[in-house]
Amino acid sequence: MIYRKRIAPYEVYQNGVPEWIALDKLPTYSKEILWTLIYRKMKAKRGNTMLFPWETERLMNLIRAENQGRALNGNNFSFDSQNYIIIQGNRTLNQNIGKKM
Repeated sequence: MIYRKRIAPYEVYQNGVPEWIALDKLPTYSKEILWTLIYRKMKAKRGNTMLFPWETERLMNLIRAENQGRALNGNNFSFDSQNYIIIQGNRTLNQNIGKKM
C-alpha cells in the first residue's frame, strides 16, 4: 500500500469475537442480524465493508461483552499470534506513514 495514515484508536480490546459468533448468534429480531457481513461473506469479498450504524453498535456490544467492558489503555498495541489477542506494545513504527497533516 502506498498510502498510509497513522490513526489513533477510539477503543482497543484484547479479545476479538469470532466471525461465526458475530454472524450466527441470532438476535431476538431478524432486523438485528448483521446482513451487511452476511452479504459480504456470500459474495466472497474481503476487505473494508461499510456497516450500518446499528450493525456497528451490535458488533461493538459483542466485543465489549467478550472483554467484560474493559478496554486497553495506551498508544501502542501489537498482536500476540500465539494467543490471538491484542497486547500492549512498546514501540511505534514510523516508516511509510505518509505526510503529516
